Amino acid sequence: MKLKVYNQQGQETNESFELAEGVFSVECPTDLILQAVRVYLHNQRQGTANTKTRSEVSGGGRKPWRQKGTGHSRQGSIRSPLWKGGGVAHGPKSGATRLKFTEKMRKKAFLGVLSQKLSSDKLILMDRFDFDQGKTKKAHDFLKNLGIVESKVTFVLPNDNKNIALAAGNLSKVSLARVGVICTYDILNCEYLVFDRNSIVSLQNRCLGV
Repeated sequence: MKLKVYNQQGQETNESFELAEGVFSVECPTDLILQAVRVYLHNQRQGTANTKTRSEVSGGGRKPWRQKGTGHSRQGSIRSPLWKGGGVAHGPKSGATRLKFTEKMRKKAFLGVLSQKLSSDKLILMDRFDFDQGKTKKAHDFLKNLGIVESKVTFVLPNDNKNIALAAGNLSKVSLARVGVICTYDILNCEYLVFDRNSIVSLQNRCLGV
């Protein structure tokens, strides 16, 4: 399984890169991919919203009026959720629970979306990430020559790269991700993935446990 290699100008070279079939030819059920995204997005929540129940609101230590004979409906406390200033029924509490997702399921979903990108020709390999002096024009011309300048693109880097950050910083549809932290959601959240040789080798090593 080979992938074409492009140069800094977005032109196809005579070289190709051998991909690991154990990483880029994995079939995965759509339900598992959707579950991976749901778990990821849920676990991004800070869980800082907090409301007080009737037991946590101050006051209301006595019955506001007697049970019968007043013409009012019966009430036991002014801190009931029915009263202004009372507690909140079924409101959000801090420390939101995290959803669990096994490592085996997470890995299969990750490899599944990677394989989908490859099969749909949405995975692009550069010879190296080295836009001169972080010039935005260089990155723009690269995408333009590939015909994807209007598409949502993610550059996958082996590590932090100042030049790439500067070159891509002014391109609204371009984002950056590091090999060590990219996840299923990041891959689905863009149309094209762009690697260089170092980053794709690092990704294969990560997935194969090398």
